Amino acid sequence: MPMKEGLNLSNLSLKLNHLLPIISGTLLALSLPKWNLSFLALLSLIPFFFYLRSITNKSFSFRKVAISSLLFGLSYFMITFYWIVYTLHKFSPLPLLASTFLLILLCFYLSLYFLLLFWLSVRFKLFSEANFFKGIVFALLWVGSEYARSKLLTGLPWGLLGEALTNFPLILQTADLLGVYGLSFLAALSNYTLFLLLEPFFEKFWELKSKSPSLKRAIPLLILILSFFAYGLFAEEYWQEKVREEKRTLRVALLQGNIPQELKERKEVELSLEVYKRLFLRALSLKPDIVFTPETAFPFYFPYEKDWSAKLLSFLIRVYEEDKSSFPQFVFGAFRASFAEGAPRAHNTLFVWDGENISDFYDKERLVPFGEYIPLGEYFPFLKKISVVSDVLKPGVGKNLRIKLKERVIEITPLICFESAFSEIARKRVVQGGELIFVATNDAWFGKTSAPYQHFQMLKLRAVENRRFAIQAANTGISGIVSPLGKVLVYSGLETQEVINAEVKALHFKTFYQRYGYLFPIACGLVYFGSSLVFLFEQSFPRIRIFLSKKKLN
Repeated sequence: MPMKEGLNLSNLSLKLNHLLPIISGTLLALSLPKWNLSFLALLSLIPFFFYLRSITNKSFSFRKVAISSLLFGLSYFMITFYWIVYTLHKFSPLPLLASTFLLILLCFYLSLYFLLLFWLSVRFKLFSEANFFKGIVFALLWVGSEYARSKLLTGLPWGLLGEALTNFPLILQTADLLGVYGLSFLAALSNYTLFLLLEPFFEKFWELKSKSPSLKRAIPLLILILSFFAYGLFAEEYWQEKVREEKRTLRVALLQGNIPQELKERKEVELSLEVYKRLFLRALSLKPDIVFTPETAFPFYFPYEKDWSAKLLSFLIRVYEEDKSSFPQFVFGAFRASFAEGAPRAHNTLFVWDGENISDFYDKERLVPFGEYIPLGEYFPFLKKISVVSDVLKPGVGKNLRIKLKERVIEITPLICFESAFSEIARKRVVQGGELIFVATNDAWFGKTSAPYQHFQMLKLRAVENRRFAIQAANTGISGIVSPLGKVLVYSGLETQEVINAEVKALHFKTFYQRYGYLFPIACGLVYFGSSLVFLFEQSFPRIRIFLSKKKLN
């Protein structure tokens, strides 16, 4: 059929090309909470792939790859992290414009990891004559880029591609093999496979040519993806039975005080004390073995600030004396002061109260940049102006909390706020003996944005990676309890005062991820950086040779 006059597919595809990176970045962002269009994680990259395919077939242009990668990254990260503007504008001295500028700056930095990823992909011609081997290489490079941004500088393993797949129960089960990075690998591979299958339908539109049938080339990739689903079916049944075999249970209660961040200043400590006293008494009627509060539920230095500490302790001792036999272990959040060489050090701490004494405590190990400490603050004092807190905290040493129950002692893996985003922190402590994962957080900083939903989603991953029950107590929500299979047993609302409870089990399982799977992202990171160095050397070597030859002639 002759083309309609005035319609030029080449011109039309050229115009659309400029939008494809933004379309892909936007679709990928929508796969995460609170939009939760999770299926988009499996196909959102395809438009961008076609753009990269079109420029691969033509003369290589670093400028085109750089601009398109930055557009993709900026559209993805700006939507994913829009809540940073809310937090900075509301809780720091920065005006809205400055807060927005800092978000753009952060997103630009994060997008550089995508730039390197897609530059390598184009240099390897991964989108030209797509096949099984190239699909594996792309997925490895994707995971390598995610691992790099989770490690370099302060590290930010938030908004990983694999997080979007937690809403698919069968796929989620595979997290006990390679962790969240395994899910990212699967999602990247899925995008590549669908791209390969769709090639013939878009060849004319994008003026692409393929030498062999795409279905034939996609079969090995499809088999690999289906094997993940097959493992998911097996693992779901296997771990259900393993958890069922553990007969001993314990009841936990989570207190959600819903103290607005504006009221968590020191002058409002009395309010926090009264709210959590009331919630604690409410929890006692549920006969729990352990009661948990959120991070810094009591926003004072315990036990050094004597007036407020005395009020809390007198309440706990009175309740304990009334009924010692049913008094639960109480894990609560507060600040702690320590002294090193005569200088005071502040910590974000979880304490364990057994009815008579503080039996154990944990100081937060991984602090939030500009939220709890100021990177390079001693060298650049102006950075203090963009911090949302005035007190600079010090990191503690990673450890588990020992909880003495009536008939046994169990170890709990504590994670405070930002720490739950780091899969390796949870894994390391579970391997050291952790039988139950506990996340204490204060997400009041984020209001009703998508951040609390994104944060809670990570709880599923930590539970499945380690096959442990995982619980989260959040000041304003979302609090909840997740089974070792990633099923949410109970959860709270956002900005509500609640006491939630459920029966859990202290487990001792060893997963493949704990033993070996944690090495997978490290290997991917080596591929990512190793490939970069090879290409940089390749680019530099001819210039070095020319320089040396000129020097020899002189």
